[in-house]
Amino acid sequence: MKQIALIILIFFFSINSYGQASQDSTLLEKIIKEMAGGENAAMVKNVPAGCWDKLGVIVKNGTWRAFRKYDKGHDIILTEKEKGNLLDQIKQNKPFKWSNKVLPRFIKIEADSMESYFISENKRHDDLMKDALLNKDTATFYKNKYVHPWVFTITKPVYFRDNSFCLINIIALCGTSCGRSEIAVYKMEEGNWMRWLVLEAGDY
Repeated sequence: MKQIALIILIFFFSINSYGQASQDSTLLEKIIKEMAGGENAAMVKNVPAGCWDKLGVIVKNGTWRAFRKYDKGHDIILTEKEKGNLLDQIKQNKPFKWSNKVLPRFIKIEADSMESYFISENKRHDDLMKDALLNKDTATFYKNKYVHPWVFTITKPVYFRDNSFCLINIIALCGTSCGRSEIAVYKMEEGNWMRWLVLEAGDY
C-alpha cells in the first residue's frame, strides 16, 4: 500500500510540475512577443537574487493598488496565507535557472555575458544590412531595419488564488543603454494570460 501511495504522489507532482511549466512557457511567450515582437531575443538563465528580493518586498506589503488608468478596479489585497505561500515560492525559486527546454527558440545566456551577446548580435545585424544593400535586397533590408536584439531577465512566475493569478518581475534590455522593467500581476482569463495589474514600471 505504501508503494502505491508513493507512486500516486510522484505522479501527482509530475503532472502538477508539467502543468506549471506549460503555464510558464505560455506566459513568457506572450511577454516577449509584446515587448520585443517575439524575435531575436535571449533570456538570462540565472535570475539575480535582487529580482526575487524585490518581489518579496512587494508581497510583504500585501496591498497592491492600480496606478495606471488601464488597471482601475484591479486592486489586490493579499491574505496572510497568500503572502506566506508567495514568499515560500520566491524562496524556493531563487536558485532556479531557465533551461533550454523552456521556449527553446530563445537562447539562454549567463547574466555576465549580456554585453558580449549584444556586440555579437549587433555585428550580425550590421552584416545582414550591408549584404542586403550590396545585393539590392530591399525586402530583407526593410524587414530587418528596425530589428534589434533583446535580452530578458524574467523571474519564474509565482502563482496564487488557484493558479489564476501570478506575479512576475521582468527586465527587458534592447541594448546596453535602453530597456524596460516591469513588475506585474497577470490573470488567466478564458485560457489566456492577461496583464491585470502593473505594480512598478520604468523605461531607460
